[in-house]
Amino acid sequence: MRKLRIMLLVCLCVMMIGVQSAFATTGQYDGPATANPVTKGSNYFGYIDSASDNDWYVFENTGTTSSSPIYPRLISPISTDLDAQLIWITPTGFSSSTFTTGGIGGVDNLGGYAISPGSIIYIRVYPHTSADVSTTDSYILTIG
Repeated sequence: MRKLRIMLLVCLCVMMIGVQSAFATTGQYDGPATANPVTKGSNYFGYIDSASDNDWYVFENTGTTSSSPIYPRLISPISTDLDAQLIWITPTGFSSSTFTTGGIGGVDNLGGYAISPGSIIYIRVYPHTSADVSTTDSYILTIG
């Protein structure tokens, strides 16, 4: 179990080569190791201020029983088109999905997931194109 987690974290780190900070001036939430922990029923706000900027979030089931499903949703600012990547790590492996259909000011519904014990979901928010950046209009990530 520990070896699998280490191997998957190494894979995530390799994927992150060249990725900048979520908040370029502070260096917060710029990768899986520094992802912002999220809870069900909460909203999270952020800015994507450069073409290589990414914001990372993490939801983890540390309990011993399955949790009720979570429903992540990304709402892009009125001025930009943001995309999301969802990486689901379970005790037996991992999978990844990309969501790009919301459009400018649109909504990307990232699905519904019953998180088994020991599972982790990473959500990466990033710009659709190099022009989809803003320092004044925030996105909203909702964990329903």
